[in-house]
Amino acid sequence: MLDLHSYFSWLAFNHLFQNADYADEAYFMWNPQKSKFEIIPWDFDDLLQGHPHEGAEVRGRTQGDKLLFSLEDELDKKIAADSYLYGKYLQAYNELLNKLTDEQLRDVLARVYNEVSPYYLQPDIIGQSQYDRYGKTDLGMLEGDLYTIYQYISVKSKELRSTIAPQLPAE
Repeated sequence: MLDLHSYFSWLAFNHLFQNADYADEAYFMWNPQKSKFEIIPWDFDDLLQGHPHEGAEVRGRTQGDKLLFSLEDELDKKIAADSYLYGKYLQAYNELLNKLTDEQLRDVLARVYNEVSPYYLQPDIIGQSQYDRYGKTDLGMLEGDLYTIYQYISVKSKELRSTIAPQLPAE
């Protein structure tokens, strides 16, 4: 048995943060106390991408207006196609959005800044960024990127709340 609520929450996170590569970036571990498999996601290096690496042709044909970022996985296709499962997914998505306040998002991004910024102050490390796809970076660009992420996710969260609310199943 799969802990569907945690799976739904993970799917919602991937949609909100536009994780371009997640279907094969998870492990499932048996939790004997719950008698369920729990998801252990990993490898979040493809966040905030315009589209997922896979599933574009399937997504275009079957997703419609579903709030799922990728449909590579068979379970995700089933969730998109089944109104009951999709309603449960939307409930979990709504819970995620209610838990992720602007203040919490700001705090997470501040922690990222605090953990990463010391590396930006080391010339031998930051100098290697010149070989990255986007070229050499600096501390000001990090601050700007994190602010842009904050603004984007904050606005998107508000829009999603208003989109999801009328679609939630009646209780």
